[in-house]
Amino acid sequence: MNRVKTVFYAIYPALQVHTWGGLGSQLFAAHAILRLRSRFPYRRIVLVIHTSGVTKRIPELNFNLLAINLRLVDDFNLIASNNKNHHYNTSKQKFLWSNFKKLGKSLLKYLYFFAEANDEMNYKEVRSWTIMLRGHYTQLKLDEKALKEISKSLFREQNFRKTIPEALVVHYRLGDLMYLEEKSPVSVKRIDQIIDTFPPLKNSILLLADSKTLDSVEFLSNSKNLRYIEVVVTDPITTLELCMVAGNFLGTTSKISLWAAIFRKFILGKASYLPQELKWAERAGLDSNWY
Repeated sequence: MNRVKTVFYAIYPALQVHTWGGLGSQLFAAHAILRLRSRFPYRRIVLVIHTSGVTKRIPELNFNLLAINLRLVDDFNLIASNNKNHHYNTSKQKFLWSNFKKLGKSLLKYLYFFAEANDEMNYKEVRSWTIMLRGHYTQLKLDEKALKEISKSLFREQNFRKTIPEALVVHYRLGDLMYLEEKSPVSVKRIDQIIDTFPPLKNSILLLADSKTLDSVEFLSNSKNLRYIEVVVTDPITTLELCMVAGNFLGTTSKISLWAAIFRKFILGKASYLPQELKWAERAGLDSNWY
């Protein structure tokens, strides 16, 4: 029976797991795939990374170490290209095409050929014959075995430091939030309130951020604890590791902060401080000190 399954799924189309975004999003996709692999051991699974976004996205995780097959879809300029050709399409054509796509998508979802996996309820709708999976995968139940496998692949070549001198690492997401009207960085007052609960830290704070622009520096200058600390900008994996192994960790509204807290809990058994905006992660099994 197992041989029949192996032969069937060898010729059956692979399950394509689509993702958009940087390292944080790719880690959630990898976690979803490892869970799917355990559930459907005979299925071929391919991770499809889309380059489209505010900035062009590239694979940031070595998926070969997880034995995950990867396909890159370079659609970064696709939206701009479609907008450029907008005047060639009549409103009627667009209306018909839009409704045809919606009907087709609904039919595929009804037959379980297409599925979404944003949370555990969606995940249960995935069938052994599903061929396309989309979503952000952020609220799937965190699987400790999968997390350990991902952690091992991430820090394999970096000797994985067990501790660093800094008593507290603060990871501050700034970047695009400085210029988005509908969103803004976590208030420095909220950060200061948490830092004030620690014993005097003096020079034992490491401040990691995704931006070192004048606007970012000016924003941080309003903090009584961070105003004199130099902002350090590193690559995402190094940032993640430094946050993970810190004596104490204070994150903000970033998937990197979220993943640091996930690894700290499930790999090292350490607590973290995360903003209330990320408290939805409790549904996936993450405990944290929410501020």
